[in-house]
Amino acid sequence: MEKPELKENELIKDIEGWEGLYAITSFGRVWNYRESKWYDFSQFSGNCVRFTAYKQAKLSLPALVLAYFGEFDNHSRLKISYKDGNHKNCAIDNLMPLCQKKVKCKETGKVYNSASKASMDMAGNVHYSIKIANCCRGASKKTKINDQYYSFEYI
Repeated sequence: MEKPELKENELIKDIEGWEGLYAITSFGRVWNYRESKWYDFSQFSGNCVRFTAYKQAKLSLPALVLAYFGEFDNHSRLKISYKDGNHKNCAIDNLMPLCQKKVKCKETGKVYNSASKASMDMAGNVHYSIKIANCCRGASKKTKINDQYYSFEYI
């Protein structure tokens, strides 16, 4: 069984239930031990890994990276945002789980079920989800959305 060549500071772990068959890295790469090669996800439209050894599974690549190298152990329904906006970049330092806490805009008083819902309502897309979540956590005081500044809090 050939060992994969890792990039500098890249960590690797066997995927539970697929030990000795598949491994995942902190850079979001998947190693196939049987074929001694890295999976190439650039050709796929989604971020799901299909495993077909002695059993079949379809798993979310970013959720696997967060489960193995992040602080999240229940990744089955985890919503994930990408800090650089690139859904192909599944490196652990690019992934940000979006919590499902209710969010309140202090200026409007409107309550949303999540940061992504607030972003969709206020901007028409989810691109501000991370900034809204950062504001709720206190990492920033205000978030600029469509040329106006807003502050948010979790409730």
